[in-house]
Amino acid sequence: MPLLYPFLRLPILAVLAYASASVEMPLILGPNTPPTLAVSIIQWFNDVDLTLRIKASAGALLQLVLTAGLVAFWLGGEKAIKAIFSVSSVNGKRHYADTIWQKVTAILTVGVIGFMLMSLAGLVLWAFAGFWRFPAMLPEQFVLLHFQSAFTQMSTPLVNTLSIGAVSTAFAVFLTLLCLEAEQLSAKPLSHFTSFIIYLPLLVPSIAFLFGLVWLQQLANHQSEFFNVAFAHLLFVLPYVFLSLASSYRRLDPRFAHVAASLGAAPIKVFFQIKLPQLFAPILIAIALGLAISFGQYLPTLLAGGGRIATITTEAVTLANGASRRTSAVYAIMQMALPLIGFIVAWMLPKYFFRSGAR
Repeated sequence: MPLLYPFLRLPILAVLAYASASVEMPLILGPNTPPTLAVSIIQWFNDVDLTLRIKASAGALLQLVLTAGLVAFWLGGEKAIKAIFSVSSVNGKRHYADTIWQKVTAILTVGVIGFMLMSLAGLVLWAFAGFWRFPAMLPEQFVLLHFQSAFTQMSTPLVNTLSIGAVSTAFAVFLTLLCLEAEQLSAKPLSHFTSFIIYLPLLVPSIAFLFGLVWLQQLANHQSEFFNVAFAHLLFVLPYVFLSLASSYRRLDPRFAHVAASLGAAPIKVFFQIKLPQLFAPILIAIALGLAISFGQYLPTLLAGGGRIATITTEAVTLANGASRRTSAVYAIMQMALPLIGFIVAWMLPKYFFRSGAR
C-alpha cells in the first residue's frame, strides 16, 4: 500500500473534487429534491434576474472553499493513518485478514457489476418498450418507434457532439505531443508547476472556474459559441489525454532516435517518422479517451454555449428531468455508444495496420 497509494492519490482527489460539485448527477437522480450547492449555483446563474449572478459567483467561491476543505481533510487523513499504522509496515506481519478482505472485495465487485448490468438491461428495455402495463415485468411488445422519433431530432446534437469532441481532442493531442517532445529534447522532466497547471481542472470543481471563463469568453468573443464550448472542453480533455500518452511517450526506447539523429535526421523528422509510428496505438487510445471525456461534458457545454449548443449529453440530462423515459433511454444509449465505438476503433485499427505491415 505505501508503494501503490502515491499513484492513486491524484485519481482519488479528482473523484473527490468531481463528487463534491457534480451537477448532472443531482439533476438526474434527484430533480425534485432540495438541490445541492452546485445545482443552486446553476439555477442562480440561469435566472432571468441578472443580479443573482453575483450570488452565483459567491456560491462558486463557496463551492471552491468546500472542495478545498474536503481535499485538505483527505490529505490530513492520510497523515493520520500514516502515523497510526506506520508500525504495521515494519512489524514483520504479512497477513491482515486476507481471506476476509478478498471475500468482501469480491462481493462488492459482483454487486457493483451486477447493478450496472441490471441498469443497462432496464435502459435497453425502456428504449424498445411498447405498451408496458404495471405490474408486468416485461413490456407486451418491443418497437423501434422511439429510436425513429429520436433520430429525427438528434441530427443537430449529434453533429455538435462529434464536431466539438473532434476539435477539443485534436488540440489536446497536439498540445500533449508538443509538450512531451519538448520534454525529451530538453532532457528535463516537466516542472511540478507545469504538471500542476495541466492537472488543475481535475482538482478544481468545474463550477468554481467556469463562471470566470464564461465571462472572459463573453468579453473576448461572445458570438462564437462553438469555439467557446470547444475550448471549455479542452480544459477537461487535456489532463486525461496527457495522462494517457505521457507514460507511453516516456517509455519510448531513445536508441531509435539516437540512431536516426546519428544518420543526419532532423528532430522533426525523427518525431514524425520514428516516434509517431511507434505511438500509433497509444495515440488512438488517447483520442478515444479524449472523445469520451468530451462527449460526457454537460456543465461546460451548458455554460460556455449559453444554452445555445445542444449535444447528446445536454439533451439526455434535460430529457431525464421529466420527458418520456423511452426517449431518455434512447439518448442514454447513444451517449454510451459513441465512446464505445471510439474505443473499438482504437483497438482494431492497430491490429489491422500492423497486420498489413507484416504482410
